[in-house]
Amino acid sequence: MASGLRKLFRKTKASFLKLRRMKINQNLLVYLVSVVLATVFWFLNKTGSYISTTKEFRVEYSGIPGDKILLPGVTTSSLKVAVSVKGSILLTSGSFQDFLRIDLSKLNLRNVPHADSTLKYISDDDIRQQIEAQLPSDFKFVSLQPDTIFLDFGRSVSKKVPVLLDAEISFQSQYRAADGIILQPDSVEISTSAIFADSISFVKTEHLELTNLEQPIQRHVHFVIPSEVTCNTLYTDLKINTEKYTEQSLVLPIRQINVPDSITMRLFPQTATVKFYVGWSNYQKITKDMFSLTVDYADLNSPLKSDILTIHLTRTPEKLGVTDIRVSPLGVEYLIERNIINTNSEQ
Repeated sequence: MASGLRKLFRKTKASFLKLRRMKINQNLLVYLVSVVLATVFWFLNKTGSYISTTKEFRVEYSGIPGDKILLPGVTTSSLKVAVSVKGSILLTSGSFQDFLRIDLSKLNLRNVPHADSTLKYISDDDIRQQIEAQLPSDFKFVSLQPDTIFLDFGRSVSKKVPVLLDAEISFQSQYRAADGIILQPDSVEISTSAIFADSISFVKTEHLELTNLEQPIQRHVHFVIPSEVTCNTLYTDLKINTEKYTEQSLVLPIRQINVPDSITMRLFPQTATVKFYVGWSNYQKITKDMFSLTVDYADLNSPLKSDILTIHLTRTPEKLGVTDIRVSPLGVEYLIERNIINTNSEQ
């Protein structure tokens, strides 16, 4: 009702401003003001009596036995609480909290007749005291819907799963993540019912969009926890150290491996170019011997044998943040020559 009154005032104010702009007859304006004031006085008089209202709350459970977990579906997840309160108090009481905490360790959990032993219930009389304690002092508890809370307990299983970052990340031109994208923690311990344990292989974060990054980023990213899962850790720390990158290229010789002694293999060309991006802080540290290009004679025995031998990149710098490595050309032509072995011996 309070929100309705505020909306009425806002609409009236807007109407007054509009009327002033249109230069409406002043008598009409006085008449409208009188109507609004009369409505307000009537409302204030009416609020001296008790008013019934209903509020829906989501339910948060605590005091769950350590080896158990509440399963969704049957377990009651929300409650509608009917209360009685004076209208004048309702106007000044502000908004309700949107949840109710129910401590199961202080309640008598009863078995549902003719049902599985994991299914329990609580009557409204059992939890009335806990609900009343969470309502504003001037509010009188009237009733609860549903009047019975059902709880479906399952055996709890714990497992460690990786964190999956749900993010769209892009960088300003020439910028990259210097150390990659870091999550701390990158895995978490979860508890769930044995029924769901095998189907849960990761915990996903909330969706995140980071565009045109240039400055380093560090922030909390909260998890999206399925209803059948509990996790003591609510978020991971995302860290992205940005750095300006530049392109570098090296011309390297191509080594031959697994070539028999009886064979000479000639390559055309004998070198290839490696291009990559590296951060400015590591640019001067890059040397040719940190990379290795090879062609493998054994590839000639492959069913996919062709006139081109593929160039393999077999060594790269591991700790200097080198990215986007490209080799050109991707393959080379070759010529096979059999070595002539001199069998003549001295007389």
